Amino acid sequence: MFQGSRYESALGFTANGAIDAIIPVIMLCILFGITMDYAVFSLTRMHESWLRDRDRRHSIADGLIYSGRIILSAALLVIVVTGAFVFTGISETKMLGMGIALAVALDAVLIRMALLPAVMRLLGRANWWIPHWLDAILPDSSNGSGRVRAL
Repeated sequence: MFQGSRYESALGFTANGAIDAIIPVIMLCILFGITMDYAVFSLTRMHESWLRDRDRRHSIADGLIYSGRIILSAALLVIVVTGAFVFTGISETKMLGMGIALAVALDAVLIRMALLPAVMRLLGRANWWIPHWLDAILPDSSNGSGRVRAL
C-alpha cells in the first residue's frame, strides 16, 4: 500500500517506491508480543477446562467463550489506537499504524477465532501431550499439591 502511488491521495502520503527497512522489524516485534498475549488468554482457558473434565470439544468451546470477549476487546483497542496513526503526517507512522491495525484484526478474527479452534479440534488429544521428562519436572497447577499428574 505504501510502495506504489495507488493509495497516496486516500492515505495522504507521497510514495517513494520503498519501505524503510526498520518498519517491518518494529511491526514484527510489536505483533509478536500482542499475538502471544492472545494465545496465552485462549489456551489457558482451554487448558483449564480440559483439566476439569477432559472433554476436548468442551474445552475448546470454553476457551473461546471465556477468552473471546477479552481478545476481541483488546484487539479493537489496539486497532483503534494504532489506526489513529494513519492520520498523522509522517509516512513511517502511517505505515506502522496501518500494518499493525490490519495484522491485529486478521490475527484476532481469522486466526484466534477460526483457525486455532479448527486445528485444535483436528489435533484432538495431541493438544495436551507433554513429554514424560517434562511432566516429571513441571509442578501440577491443577490440584495445588505440587505433584504432577501425567496427561
